[in-house]
Amino acid sequence: MEGLFRRRSGVYVARLAVPYRLRDAVGQTEMIESTGTRDLAIARIVAGGLVMRWRHRFLELDRLKLGMEFDVLKVTAGSLALALGDGHLPLSAAAVASGIGEDALLREAAGGGLKLLVRVHRVAGFALALAALDRNPEGGWDVPDERRMPDSAIDQVHTGLLRSLDARMLADSLLAGEDVDEVLFGLGESRESAFAPNALVAIRRGSIEMLASEVEAFRRRAAALVTPDQIEQARAGAHSSAAEPAHARRPLRDSIDNYLSDHKYPRGDEQARRVSGACKLFLELMGPELRGCDLDRDKMRNFRDAVLPQVPAKENKVRLMHKTTCISESIRAIEGSDWPRLSAEEQVKRIGWVAGWMDWLGREGWAEPGLMAGIAGAGTSGRKVSSNRKKRKDQDRRDAFSDADLALIFGADWFKVGRGKLTVAGTYRTWMPGRYWLPLLGLLTGARIGELAQLSLDDLWCNEHDVWLIDVIDGSESDADGHTNPKKLKNVNARRQIPIHSELLRPGLIEWRDALRAAGYRRLFPELKYDENKGYGKAATKWFSGYLARLGMPRDGRKVFHSFRHTMGTHLENQVLAPLAVTKQILGHERGESTTVNTYRKDMVATGSNSPLVRLLESVDYPILKTIAPLDHEAGLLALTHALNRKDGGRGAVED
Repeated sequence: MEGLFRRRSGVYVARLAVPYRLRDAVGQTEMIESTGTRDLAIARIVAGGLVMRWRHRFLELDRLKLGMEFDVLKVTAGSLALALGDGHLPLSAAAVASGIGEDALLREAAGGGLKLLVRVHRVAGFALALAALDRNPEGGWDVPDERRMPDSAIDQVHTGLLRSLDARMLADSLLAGEDVDEVLFGLGESRESAFAPNALVAIRRGSIEMLASEVEAFRRRAAALVTPDQIEQARAGAHSSAAEPAHARRPLRDSIDNYLSDHKYPRGDEQARRVSGACKLFLELMGPELRGCDLDRDKMRNFRDAVLPQVPAKENKVRLMHKTTCISESIRAIEGSDWPRLSAEEQVKRIGWVAGWMDWLGREGWAEPGLMAGIAGAGTSGRKVSSNRKKRKDQDRRDAFSDADLALIFGADWFKVGRGKLTVAGTYRTWMPGRYWLPLLGLLTGARIGELAQLSLDDLWCNEHDVWLIDVIDGSESDADGHTNPKKLKNVNARRQIPIHSELLRPGLIEWRDALRAAGYRRLFPELKYDENKGYGKAATKWFSGYLARLGMPRDGRKVFHSFRHTMGTHLENQVLAPLAVTKQILGHERGESTTVNTYRKDMVATGSNSPLVRLLESVDYPILKTIAPLDHEAGLLALTHALNRKDGGRGAVED
């Protein structure tokens, strides 16, 4: 066939000239690839597939040339996120930054122009050399199950990026709307290293990432195809779009999910639920089919002053009493009665959430900009949102713990001997292992008490660099037996990995984790009871507040468990002069002030005991820590048994 050539070795090679008009975009003058066979009949079949793929790619580039799948102005302007070129971008972010559609990027990958990477989290498997596996005659490698792995394979749990070994097949499948299950990946930059997970890894578009440098190179090739006429047409179209909002006539209900995912400050699940509820409340009260073009400032004032104040307080009880099914029905049910309405403070919260939504609608072209400017400042009570926020922040200011405070906190008997005191009846009533570990974890991680209280045993793990880490994550986990550990975080910035300090390893944190697992527990603090609103942190907060009071610290809100975070932050910023972004990463704050930093900057990774992140945390050191004895595991397990036997009046002798 045309384009099929035989090398001296006898192996046939497929070749195809790149059309002259596309050579700048493709970056080469011809496509060439080995068929991998000396059999002419098989070579023709393989070459036919390769040529078909190449021609398909040329067609797509022609489509790009016509401007069918990319944003002309973005493609020609370029992007800082891509120009830096030293990281990875999720597929969706790569499309936004480059101005090239997701499908076009996947088609470029299907043509061999882009690598596809898959982000995984704590996937168990084996690191090994590709040469240790047998080739499959149909393509790829034969991957044995974990019992038949080569002796050279290294058992590990991998978190991070893995490289697709067949980006073409993966891209084609994703373009067809199919999810892909993979059993083998490339590991790191080496073409010889691989990772074989113990179970199939399901790959979806959302888990795909690309090299910023490769996407930038593709953007440059696409930009070379753009003509001056196309740029002028695109500018004219952008001006026209600005004059008439693109989404102004779409129902506002269609915007809520985009608003929640596109917000500058990502939210945790609980906060997202509240904001979504406020947006849906607005639509229920003002009209479910409301469109952006229907909104005006008078309508927003009416919502603030006349409609929202009629919402009943404890509306769920109104539903139980009057059998109502929505808030509008509940308002009618209590009309004319003295049933309490939504408090002024709750009204202000909802107005603020709706105002944020309205600002986003204005920026995105769904509605007229500035609809709530000046309107969201006060509710019916005349309270201003900004002043309320300032007051709450003034009240929420915490003091860091001094060395004297820490000596008091860690001076309890259980820190000196590793166990509490038994009662006359031979039981532990005033001591539990959580009272040993929670203050230590607070001091040496800077984590919030709710983040620590909800930790599962699996959240403590060792990465491939032999660094022990704590995963701070949200969501609900279910084990093989169907037990669920619900987790909540303040917002998505709180998701992070914290290296475990040596002064947590020395007294036996990992050994205690293993003892709990051997005893059949799933959580690090199984004695804590779950609260629907405050999670596992409510019980822990109640104990620690009382503990500080018994130590003589005033209960004025200045020194609480949160003070451990201030202690950590003060040390990192003032004593070791840690970079602000790293301090924010450790504490789980927003990493930067700009969208570029927050979207594209990756957290620092603990790549060994001498890595900067580990060294910064290890610099946190207090003399009192040297006096703390290792935890007595036998006493700790006995105390847990006693605590669980007391839970719920003796009816709750199991983990929540």
